[in-house]
Amino acid sequence: MWWTKEKLKARVQELSSYRYRDRREIREFRWRLDPEGQVGARPPKDDEWQTRRLGGRWEGRDLYAWLQADVTLPTEWAGKQVLGLFDFGRTGGGHNSGFESLLFVDGIPYQGVDSNHQEVFFGPENVGRTISLTFRLWSGLEGGGPPRVQEHRIQQAEIAWLDPIVDDLYFWAQAIVETLDVLDQNQPEYHKLLQTLDRALQQLDWTKPGSDSFYASTELARTTLKEYLSRLPKNHPVVIHCIGHTHIDVAWLWRLKHT
Repeated sequence: MWWTKEKLKARVQELSSYRYRDRREIREFRWRLDPEGQVGARPPKDDEWQTRRLGGRWEGRDLYAWLQADVTLPTEWAGKQVLGLFDFGRTGGGHNSGFESLLFVDGIPYQGVDSNHQEVFFGPENVGRTISLTFRLWSGLEGGGPPRVQEHRIQQAEIAWLDPIVDDLYFWAQAIVETLDVLDQNQPEYHKLLQTLDRALQQLDWTKPGSDSFYASTELARTTLKEYLSRLPKNHPVVIHCIGHTHIDVAWLWRLKHT
């Protein structure tokens, strides 16, 4: 199947953004530098703030700053998984350089936000309320070599709700695509998985992406995918049990003084 895998990769990548429904931008923030950079500092309560807007740039080396906005999570989103999408800087590929941040919700530490953790899931108790989002930004270091100023941008700041059907379809499809990347094309499993994903994604109505008919078709595509997957023979003699772990990076910065 010529270029089928490449076509499917493109479709899965395009599908990713449709997991987020009714997206609303946060266009303006309050901003102030944190020259002391003390470990465990809480959001300041004074009035020495400036205005920063979505798309603005910021830079520094081992520099701390505060970014703050008040956001109302719409009442009509009750019963849905509400989340924020944030991209404030670049984290190095080796995770030892570049930007990281800690988000406070209503003054309480909530989660780390960086290039690897751009989604923030809010609990149902926050829906219908105005909440204070305060990010303690850290510009990062160069990760070795000559000292270098780190340049970043307030690239994305949105709230939305997560469509569980599209989200499930996306991650199943992405898992298949990543599996195809490591399978030998001469293996029968390769072609069975390729055909399965192709048949499922053919159910998607791309005539008007984001429309009601499009989202209705995602449920059909997901059902088709899982039905075909359930039919695939599972005769491999090896069973792999995967165990994951996390560590302090998810909660805060990786520097020793923060542990």
